[in-house]
Amino acid sequence: MNVLIIEDERPGAERLASMLQAIDPAIQVCGMIESVEEGVEWFKHNHPPALVFMDIELSDGNCFQLLKRINPACGIIFTTSYNEFALEAFNYNSIAYLTKPIRKDDLKKSIEKFKGFKELFEQKTSVYQQLLPDLYKRDRFLVKRGQKYLPVLMEEVSYFYSEGKIVFLVCWQGIKYVLDYALDDLEGMIDPRQFYRANRAFIIHVKSVISFENDVNSRLRVSVQPSIDREIYVSKEKAADFKEWMGR
Repeated sequence: MNVLIIEDERPGAERLASMLQAIDPAIQVCGMIESVEEGVEWFKHNHPPALVFMDIELSDGNCFQLLKRINPACGIIFTTSYNEFALEAFNYNSIAYLTKPIRKDDLKKSIEKFKGFKELFEQKTSVYQQLLPDLYKRDRFLVKRGQKYLPVLMEEVSYFYSEGKIVFLVCWQGIKYVLDYALDDLEGMIDPRQFYRANRAFIIHVKSVISFENDVNSRLRVSVQPSIDREIYVSKEKAADFKEWMGR
């Protein structure tokens, strides 16, 4: 599980990171941010983490100035010395409001609370996907080749991938087209029974997977067809989910 720490005092951020690792070694701190402006830039260029630990007072303002600008799609645990902001904090995706000095037991309970919410949400999402398969209406994409526009049916798609800010659709024959959609947008247009978001750069069709194997740090390395000169990895956190999806 990736977490981001937004805290203007570096020793406090490092202490929190150490406590998180002691509570759950699977937690990965993907960044430590000290200011509102640094936070805005981070969210512009990075996929939202699962969870953010956020101090109220930052080096150039307070966290609510940041939240009003980015509205992150992730859970937030506030870690602060101030009690008076608790009500305002719950206007956002607040999981817990922990006052400093943070006690390990309180931190552990807040993480367990977040995991419980996440599990419940994923169960409900899975049920809705099974009961309402017709929600996934996209059955083709319109692509451009030269001056011509061509329809590409979903059954022709092997995988999607991003390279910088460009997203490509790759057909079974190896032909690829540029799409005017981000991968995040595509996830809402395709059938999750057929396609899987392997990582930030790839969405792959179940039939495109030739094989996969364990790699370092318990990641999975996936081989697809048609082949591509890039490594495709599924993270340790998603490995069990990926195997379950492949075995359906």
